[in-house]
Amino acid sequence: IIAVSPDNEMDYYHTRESYIREHIQAAAKEAPDKPIFLIVHKNVDHTVIATFTEGSDSTESMAPDWSADFKAFMAQYPQLIYISGHTHNSLKESGNIYQTSYTHINDGCMRSGEYLMVNISEKNVVAIHRMDAVNDREIEDPWVIDMKAVKESAYNRQPSSAQHILHR
Repeated sequence: IIAVSPDNEMDYYHTRESYIREHIQAAAKEAPDKPIFLIVHKNVDHTVIATFTEGSDSTESMAPDWSADFKAFMAQYPQLIYISGHTHNSLKESGNIYQTSYTHINDGCMRSGEYLMVNISEKNVVAIHRMDAVNDREIEDPWVIDMKAVKESAYNRQPSSAQHILHR
């Protein structure tokens, strides 16, 4: 688990990119078949729900200004699970998970009593349960990500591979 905070209130993360690179590379080398969790306050632009301003392509205030090189770096790690919030969108809404070369998850909003519970099996299958603490129940079926399938599909570069990675 790698967690970072920005340098300032404007969510400037550029100085964190080297730190994150170093730790993702080390984690992937140490345990190549295990998930790598990156926890950041803001979402990557144009991924999960509300990561750009409605009616325009602007990501100002919705996503950190990651460099293009850093985004390309993250795309090299299919076992990466990027968890972020900031949008305050409910986990009951669609669009809280986005999969391309890695998985991106919006973690919901604590003020509405919603949270994520993550389980990892011995076979590195990640089950992400969306929980509703107010009503003491799970929100729909969990998102299930099989790390072996993720890595295999990444190496095969199948465009529809996300359908085989995530089970709902």
